[in-house]
Amino acid sequence: MGIVFYTNWFVPKTAAGCARAIFIFIRPKYINDIGLLAHERTHVRQFLRLPFIHSFLYLLNSKYRYNCEVEAYGRQLQVNGDRSRTMLYAEFICNYYKLDVDYDATVLDLLDAAGFDGP
Repeated sequence: MGIVFYTNWFVPKTAAGCARAIFIFIRPKYINDIGLLAHERTHVRQFLRLPFIHSFLYLLNSKYRYNCEVEAYGRQLQVNGDRSRTMLYAEFICNYYKLDVDYDATVLDLLDAAGFDGP
């Protein structure tokens, strides 16, 4: 799902990839990262669920953005089958996305989204 481009163009400097509507842009060095691709495909599905308002909600509503990122990072953890990055992704969500959320709660939400048992 989604049209994938392996390019450095359109990808924010601090990111490995990004999704814009149905377009996915991933840096070429991550061409074999199936977890990252699953993460970005999750964002495409989110866009398709609410095609006319998703982008506005994502930009303007921090709770919606939090839920989107937890779902996408949870999928990335699930596809990689590796819960060891849970704390790193929780830090991303809490700091990189500038969301005022509790780190410990984010870890639990990520584990739940990935289908892993608690800590």
